[in-house]
Amino acid sequence: MRMNKKLRKLYKGMNAVTRKHFNEGFKPVTYAGRDGVNMGGVRIPPFSKIKNGTPYVNPLNFGE
Repeated sequence: MRMNKKLRKLYKGMNAVTRKHFNEGFKPVTYAGRDGVNMGGVRIPPFSKIKNGTPYVNPLNFGE
């Protein structure tokens, strides 16, 4: 039987990056507000991305 992506994920489990995201938990992306933000003396424009979030990881997709 040919191994597709779903079977490979069940067989191999989570890789290091996915494990890190799973341990951190889900966090949405953080944006500057309508007025912008001053961080460390640097002006960040309005509605710009400040931090990347961590994606949701469903542990049922992996055979762990």
